[in-house]
Amino acid sequence: MLSKRDCAVLKAILSCCNGSETCLIEEEKLRQDAKLSRLKDEKFTKTIDSLSAEGYYDLIRCERGGTPMLCISPRAKARYFKDEQYRQLRSMLIKVLFTLVGSLLAFVISKVLYNIF
Repeated sequence: MLSKRDCAVLKAILSCCNGSETCLIEEEKLRQDAKLSRLKDEKFTKTIDSLSAEGYYDLIRCERGGTPMLCISPRAKARYFKDEQYRQLRSMLIKVLFTLVGSLLAFVISKVLYNIF
C-alpha cells in the first residue's frame, strides 16, 4: 500500500500524462501538482525514484534550458492504480462490515444466553 505522498505524486503524474504513453514534466510543476511544495528536494526525489523502482513508470531525468525535466512513461501498474485503490477500499469496508455483524451477533447471543440461564 502506498503512502499519502506516493499517492499524491502518482496522481499528479497520471494527470500530467493524461493517458499518453510518454510525457515530459518539469520537476517543479510536478511538485506543485502533487501539492508537495513544502517537501524537501531529497524526499521528493526519493519518492519519485522509489515509485519508479516499484515499477509504476519508467523515469529519465534530463534538462531543458537549464530546467530539470522528467521524462515519464507510465506502465500498466500505474494505469490500474485507481482500480487498485478502489479494491483496497472495498476490501476494507467488507472487513469493517463483517466486524460489525460479528460483534452484533455476539451481543445478541450473549443476551439470549443470559436470559436462558
